[in-house]
Amino acid sequence: MAAWRRSALPFGAIATFAAISFFLLSIRGQELDVVALILGSGTILLLFAQYYALPHFFGSVDKVLMICTNMLAVIGLVILYRLEPNIGIKQFMWFFFGLATLVAVIIVMNKIESLEGGLWIFIGIGVGLLLLSFLFGDVIGGAQNWIKLERFGISLQPSEFTKIALIFVLASVFREKRRLISYMPAFLFVIISI
Repeated sequence: MAAWRRSALPFGAIATFAAISFFLLSIRGQELDVVALILGSGTILLLFAQYYALPHFFGSVDKVLMICTNMLAVIGLVILYRLEPNIGIKQFMWFFFGLATLVAVIIVMNKIESLEGGLWIFIGIGVGLLLLSFLFGDVIGGAQNWIKLERFGISLQPSEFTKIALIFVLASVFREKRRLISYMPAFLFVIISI
């Protein structure tokens, strides 16, 4: 925990960058942009919530990766808000959703004793998502791998979520040395995914 506290400086620098950037964005026009101040405050709260929540749920988090990811996310938020405030607000919501998902996945993964039993579940989820695209997918850009959720105004690629299932399949198979034949389910799933 002490090593994590020593890494507070980069997180503080990111929060300071966010505070200064959104403050400058809020005073760039004729009137004070209150939304920019709210977005900046929300970004800082998310950074510090992440900084304190992750060590609680997952002590061995990769700090360098988190610092780089958060810096890129904050720079992206600032640039998007400067160019088009509505897109910046949407990006902030995705940032919030991404961090909430990260914490939820960490909690779930800490509860799972072993990935071994989930191998076939992950393969099933991945194949199911691929079949979903194949059966109900719409063609966008020449590829039939999009599912349009017109009610929500978004399009999703289930194959992108299959990549996550693939990571879990590979992690559950390669976590220990095995005989060659036991690698076959993962090998077949990789072929199906491709």
